[in-house]
Amino acid sequence: MFTGSELENPALAGGQELVPVNAVPLTRFENNVAFAAWNGLETWYLNRNMSDGRSVIDNLTVWNVSSMGVFLEYTGHLTFKDGLLVGLDFEGTEGILPGTATHDIEFNNVHIENFDIGLRAPVRGSNKLVGGHFIHGCATNEPRC
Repeated sequence: MFTGSELENPALAGGQELVPVNAVPLTRFENNVAFAAWNGLETWYLNRNMSDGRSVIDNLTVWNVSSMGVFLEYTGHLTFKDGLLVGLDFEGTEGILPGTATHDIEFNNVHIENFDIGLRAPVRGSNKLVGGHFIHGCATNEPRC
Protein backbone atom coordinates (compact mmCIF):
# COMPACT_ATOMS: atom_id res chain seq x y z
CA MET A 1 0.00 0.00 0.00
CA PHE A 2 1.05 3.57 -0.71
CA THR A 3 0.10 6.57 1.38
CA GLY A 4 -2.19 8.58 -0.91
CA SER A 5 -0.81 11.95 0.15
CA GLU A 6 2.73 10.90 -0.83
CA LEU A 7 1.90 10.01 -4.42
CA GLU A 8 3.38 12.16 -7.18
CA ASN A 9 -0.23 12.94 -8.10
CA PRO A 10 -2.25 12.66 -4.85
CA ALA A 11 -5.51 12.98 -6.84
CA LEU A 12 -4.97 9.37 -7.99
CA ALA A 13 -5.70 8.28 -4.40
CA GLY A 14 -9.27 9.54 -4.73
CA GLY A 15 -9.20 10.91 -1.21
CA GLN A 16 -8.17 7.55 0.29
CA GLU A 17 -5.43 7.45 2.93
CA LEU A 18 -3.94 4.21 1.57
CA VAL A 19 -3.88 3.07 -2.06
CA PRO A 20 -3.01 -0.44 -3.36
CA VAL A 21 0.22 -0.63 -5.31
CA ASN A 22 -1.60 -1.88 -8.42
CA ALA A 23 -3.95 1.13 -8.40
CA VAL A 24 -1.36 3.79 -9.29
CA PRO A 25 0.86 4.13 -12.37
CA LEU A 26 4.60 3.61 -12.48
CA THR A 27 6.36 6.89 -11.82
CA ARG A 28 9.23 6.15 -14.20
CA PHE A 29 10.39 3.06 -16.11
CA GLU A 30 12.77 3.92 -18.94
CA ASN A 31 16.03 2.89 -20.60
CA ASN A 32 16.16 -0.57 -19.00
CA VAL A 33 17.96 -3.57 -20.52
CA ALA A 34 17.44 -7.32 -20.12
CA PHE A 35 19.63 -9.90 -21.87
CA ALA A 36 20.47 -13.61 -21.91
CA ALA A 37 17.33 -14.56 -19.98
CA TRP A 38 14.31 -16.83 -20.36
CA ASN A 39 11.96 -13.78 -20.43
CA GLY A 40 12.94 -10.13 -20.71
CA LEU A 41 10.23 -8.39 -18.64
CA GLU A 42 7.13 -9.59 -16.81
CA THR A 43 4.45 -7.39 -15.28
CA TRP A 44 1.86 -8.80 -12.88
CA TYR A 45 -1.12 -6.80 -11.61
CA LEU A 46 0.31 -3.54 -13.00
CA ASN A 47 -2.47 -0.93 -13.01
CA ARG A 48 -5.04 -3.70 -12.68
CA ASN A 49 -7.32 -1.63 -10.43
CA MET A 50 -6.41 1.80 -11.79
CA SER A 51 -9.24 3.83 -13.25
CA ASP A 52 -7.24 6.82 -14.49
CA GLY A 53 -3.65 7.54 -15.45
CA ARG A 54 -1.26 5.33 -17.41
CA SER A 55 2.07 3.69 -16.84
CA VAL A 56 4.73 4.06 -19.54
CA ILE A 57 7.52 1.60 -20.25
CA ASP A 58 9.85 3.64 -22.41
CA ASN A 59 12.87 2.51 -24.43
CA LEU A 60 13.13 -1.03 -23.04
CA THR A 61 15.79 -3.17 -24.75
CA VAL A 62 15.46 -6.95 -24.47
CA TRP A 63 17.84 -9.18 -26.40
CA ASN A 64 19.04 -12.76 -26.55
CA VAL A 65 15.99 -14.13 -24.70
CA SER A 66 14.83 -17.74 -25.05
CA SER A 67 11.06 -17.54 -24.55
CA MET A 68 9.21 -14.20 -24.30
CA GLY A 69 10.45 -10.67 -24.70
CA VAL A 70 7.63 -9.18 -22.58
CA PHE A 71 4.83 -10.90 -20.67
CA LEU A 72 1.95 -8.71 -19.45
CA GLU A 73 -0.30 -10.51 -16.96
CA TYR A 74 -3.24 -8.77 -15.26
CA THR A 75 -1.91 -5.49 -16.64
CA GLY A 76 -3.85 -2.47 -17.88
CA HIS A 77 -3.54 1.19 -18.84
CA LEU A 78 0.02 0.77 -20.11
CA THR A 79 1.92 2.40 -22.96
CA PHE A 80 4.84 0.36 -24.26
CA LYS A 81 6.94 2.89 -26.16
CA ASP A 82 10.09 2.65 -28.35
CA GLY A 83 10.98 -0.88 -27.28
CA LEU A 84 13.55 -3.13 -28.96
CA LEU A 85 12.99 -6.86 -28.49
CA VAL A 86 15.34 -9.39 -30.09
CA GLY A 87 14.82 -13.11 -29.56
CA LEU A 88 16.96 -16.14 -30.36
CA ASP A 89 14.65 -17.31 -33.18
CA PHE A 90 13.47 -20.42 -31.31
CA GLU A 91 10.18 -22.05 -32.26
CA GLY A 92 7.26 -21.12 -29.98
CA THR A 93 8.70 -17.81 -28.79
CA GLU A 94 6.74 -14.57 -28.50
CA GLY A 95 7.92 -10.97 -28.54
CA ILE A 96 5.01 -9.59 -26.49
CA LEU A 97 2.43 -11.85 -24.87
CA PRO A 98 -0.53 -10.42 -22.92
CA GLY A 99 -2.32 -12.50 -20.31
CA THR A 100 -6.04 -13.14 -20.54
CA ALA A 101 -6.93 -10.21 -18.25
CA THR A 102 -4.59 -7.68 -19.90
CA HIS A 103 -6.39 -4.60 -21.23
CA ASP A 104 -6.00 -1.05 -22.58
CA ILE A 105 -2.44 -1.35 -23.86
CA GLU A 106 -0.81 0.93 -26.43
CA PHE A 107 2.18 -0.39 -28.36
CA ASN A 108 3.98 2.62 -29.81
CA ASN A 109 6.93 2.17 -32.17
CA VAL A 110 8.07 -1.27 -31.00
CA HIS A 111 10.80 -3.11 -32.91
CA ILE A 112 10.49 -6.88 -32.56
CA GLU A 113 12.60 -9.48 -34.31
CA ASN A 114 13.44 -13.18 -34.20
CA PHE A 115 10.33 -14.35 -32.33
CA ASP A 116 7.83 -16.87 -33.70
CA ILE A 117 5.02 -14.40 -32.94
CA GLY A 118 6.02 -10.75 -32.72
CA LEU A 119 3.01 -9.36 -30.87
CA ARG A 120 -0.07 -11.14 -29.61
CA ALA A 121 -2.78 -8.51 -29.24
CA PRO A 122 -4.76 -8.28 -25.99
CA VAL A 123 -8.44 -9.18 -26.38
CA ARG A 124 -9.89 -6.94 -23.64
CA GLY A 125 -10.35 -3.18 -23.52
CA SER A 126 -9.16 -0.68 -26.08
CA ASN A 127 -5.72 -1.57 -27.44
CA LYS A 128 -3.65 0.22 -30.04
CA LEU A 129 -0.63 -0.58 -32.23
CA VAL A 130 1.09 2.56 -33.56
CA GLY A 131 4.01 2.08 -35.94
CA GLY A 132 6.62 -0.52 -35.19
CA HIS A 133 8.82 -2.93 -37.07
CA PHE A 134 8.63 -6.72 -37.16
CA ILE A 135 11.32 -9.01 -38.56
CA HIS A 136 11.04 -12.82 -38.88
CA GLY A 137 7.75 -12.97 -37.08
CA CYS A 138 4.55 -11.09 -37.38
CA ALA A 139 2.27 -8.69 -35.58
CA THR A 140 -0.60 -11.15 -35.40
CA ASN A 141 -1.70 -14.09 -33.34
CA GLU A 142 -0.55 -16.60 -35.97
CA PRO A 143 2.97 -18.10 -35.86
CA ARG A 144 5.18 -17.43 -38.87
CA CYS A 145 2.46 -15.66 -40.82
